[in-house]
Amino acid sequence: RGSLMFAQKMLLLSFCISVAYANFFDPHNHINGILPWQSFFDLHNFPENRNLNVDPEEIERFWITIQKNLTSDLVPLYGDNSRKGSGTLATLAKFTSLLDLPSKMRDGIMERVLTTTPFTEFDSAYDLISTLRRFTKGSTPDPEFFDDLCTATVNELQLQKISKSEQSVSLTTYSWSPEKLCWLDCFRRTKTISERHSVVLLVLTDRLAFINETHFSSFRATGECQPEQYFDSANRPVDLEEEANQLIQQFTSFTVDDFSVCRDDDDIGELFDFQDILVGVDVAAPEVGCFTEQGMLYVEKIALGLQEESKRRKALPETGGRNTRLLFHVHVGEGFSILFAKQQIHSETLLSEDFPGTTFEKLPVDPAISNLISNTDVAAENVRVLVAKIEDLLDRYESLPEDIIFRLGHVTHIDQNTAQKLGAIARKHPGFIEADINLDSNLITGAYPIPADFDMSEINQMLKKNSSHFEVNKLPEIVIPDPNNCEQVVAIYGDFFALKYLLMYGCPVVLPSILGTDGPAVEHADMARQHQLGKCLVEHWNNDPEFAQHKIRSNVFKQSSLFHLKHMGREEEDVISSYDCDEIKTSYSPSSSDSSSGSDSGSSSSTSDSDSFGSSSSGGESLIPVFAVLVTFVLALI
Repeated sequence: RGSLMFAQKMLLLSFCISVAYANFFDPHNHINGILPWQSFFDLHNFPENRNLNVDPEEIERFWITIQKNLTSDLVPLYGDNSRKGSGTLATLAKFTSLLDLPSKMRDGIMERVLTTTPFTEFDSAYDLISTLRRFTKGSTPDPEFFDDLCTATVNELQLQKISKSEQSVSLTTYSWSPEKLCWLDCFRRTKTISERHSVVLLVLTDRLAFINETHFSSFRATGECQPEQYFDSANRPVDLEEEANQLIQQFTSFTVDDFSVCRDDDDIGELFDFQDILVGVDVAAPEVGCFTEQGMLYVEKIALGLQEESKRRKALPETGGRNTRLLFHVHVGEGFSILFAKQQIHSETLLSEDFPGTTFEKLPVDPAISNLISNTDVAAENVRVLVAKIEDLLDRYESLPEDIIFRLGHVTHIDQNTAQKLGAIARKHPGFIEADINLDSNLITGAYPIPADFDMSEINQMLKKNSSHFEVNKLPEIVIPDPNNCEQVVAIYGDFFALKYLLMYGCPVVLPSILGTDGPAVEHADMARQHQLGKCLVEHWNNDPEFAQHKIRSNVFKQSSLFHLKHMGREEEDVISSYDCDEIKTSYSPSSSDSSSGSDSGSSSSTSDSDSFGSSSSGGESLIPVFAVLVTFVLALI
């Protein structure tokens, strides 16, 4: 009997090990972008049956709620609230009712407005997801609703093989709302050894770049932006220092009693438990303008405030002397694309033509059409401005790297010189500077363009047919149907120079480059797929002698995750003991079995657990979970 119990325990342990080896860390995830839109129609039961078939009558009720009629000949580039883009507005105007449509088409139209697609921007999707949540659950929060929302979200993360993450939770004002507190409670309750989801306060602010009343009126594609004074909604000058201080105070302003709205019981826990989950600040806004001098003052005040908060936490008895740091995440270098900006949609044509007609039969991101305006030069300049500010902070505050971690989010358009500067900072201050990269998310938003030589003929044929038109909503899966086929991957992402530069000058892995989803449901970004795409790119770039000399292996993204968590004080595993670049390069020298130097750039590559979060970096890592299970079954038979 004792042997049987031992075998059972070992079986459970092996299962836990196998799960850990298959899961990932997501550094860049927005809490409202995790659940598929169908979940909100039956949130309580969704985690159990994950029913994606919604009652057409319920969909119709919601569609009537958000229905918009055009009042001008031109579909505006943005709606009255500056969030709904013209693709979304045109979709709402064209389809006055969804009730009698085929289910596949009806779901495709809902997906068109509730997710990011080649026709509709992410900002529109998040705006309407908020509307959907209010429609299905009402505006008054209650413990039952948040419990359902928490359970569904955590289950969906597990389904996405995301066992650890840093979730950006929006803070629209400089005060806590019940929902923000409840996310802390959610992840506190679900925190285990294998699941450690943390919250990063997402501040949707225009304090880094100057933005006028609408996206388009302030949009500049040349990078020539003049610093301007910031004003609040009452047209009063803004004191950025005071505003930044208010933000930092949120780390210490709440009490245990504030969480009563989240739970029916008294099992709230200690205040420190919540602070251990609240790990940083994320600053973001649609990157339509240039970062300014005043904006960098805002960055400085937040960085110094985070440093003080980090020191305070380290002094708490509950930390046990752990060298925890706080994260300062800044969305930068993504840029912004305004769809249909060169040739706007005419409402009369839209409403009179047969579906799909000329409006939706060509992607605005199609290189042959290019019916959009983007600001890649502005994005690259913003990265340069931010990196210069980080260098300035290091010159004046030498102890800053001991307490905080700077991570640049997206950095889709970082140039080679700036990447070299980031690498230099990382070599001098290991663990202080990072980058996270979104592959499929950047493609579907237009931040990363479809290569000009990519054959769009098959996609154009799909767009002309009702039966296949809405399949193109998931553009990354259409252009790369098999992420294991490296030829397909390279055809799209082979010239993603920003990621290539970060890896080259990151002195693996002192400058971590971590792959993220940016919200798996809204951005159509599966986490395992992102790592397979990254693996293909590393193997392909190793055919370039300049890249190959850095001896970067395809598990660099997994190692980057471990490196980050180690320096956040949240991962016990030793990653790299030495930060000498020559030694690190030697330790990453490809073995004869996994070296891709000289390999065919179009060769197929299978997914390996070596790129999964938590797997070993030694050879044969993909066999470890299987071996563990086999051993314990043998033990059970003894």
